[in-house]
Amino acid sequence: FEPHESHQDFEETPLVEENVIEPKLGNPPIMNEGQKGDDGYYWLEWPEDSGKWYYRGLPGDEWSIWEN
Repeated sequence: FEPHESHQDFEETPLVEENVIEPKLGNPPIMNEGQKGDDGYYWLEWPEDSGKWYYRGLPGDEWSIWEN
């Protein structure tokens, strides 16, 4: 009698995939500073390495997505 074998099969259920599929990221948090560009606006790529850029006029403003 080996009860541990059936328990191991149960633990193989992947729970991580659900978290990866549903990251609901909106605009960056206001506390993210970004970098001031030559145009006077602050720029931030969010999420990092995503290719989506956001801009704002002042550090306390909401971020707006850049749609070019």
